[in-house]
Amino acid sequence: MKHYFFIAIALFSLIFWGCKKNKDEALPSYDFRVEPYKIIDETFKVGSRLSLVGNDNRVVRSITLPHRALYWCYWLGVGDDPVTELAKVIIPAAASQYTKDPFIAYGWGFVSALNAIKATGGNVDLYFCDSKNKVLFEAEDTNFKPYDFFQCPQAITSYAIRETMESPSLHDSTFFATFRNMNPVSGENVTFKVWAYIIKD
Repeated sequence: MKHYFFIAIALFSLIFWGCKKNKDEALPSYDFRVEPYKIIDETFKVGSRLSLVGNDNRVVRSITLPHRALYWCYWLGVGDDPVTELAKVIIPAAASQYTKDPFIAYGWGFVSALNAIKATGGNVDLYFCDSKNKVLFEAEDTNFKPYDFFQCPQAITSYAIRETMESPSLHDSTFFATFRNMNPVSGENVTFKVWAYIIKD
């Protein structure tokens, strides 16, 4: 039924510093029957590897997709520069009545790409995983195995759209984003956004 809610699909492939995708993803076009739904939109600290107090160098966020979601998208920015560059993205005038947020516009199909940066500062590893591997990640267990999609080691900025689908690895609507900072002395501020696009009631 998903194809009933897309006017057109344009193929694109985006690879950022330290971020790889195993296959090209399709960018949906705007459809009035679909609306954005916020799951995560926050900034938090991922501490240094040798931090003795406070912020841990491993952080986990839970992602639960609503049952009416057609697809979801994420955006990661490490430090201030990616946030600044995201804000500079120009939203088409036709889209301004729906949203002022470039990331939401991207997920909705109004914007085909978001700004990337060539920062020389810190970075953070981003992986997605199931509940079993979340526990392994938090325990620093070497048997940790994230999902194959969107593995982003040493990322400064990263974003992508992914369809919801029935799969053994995503049989549950809840999974996890894991963040790791291997810098021994410097913690990093991370901005992370996850929005789903759902069929309107």
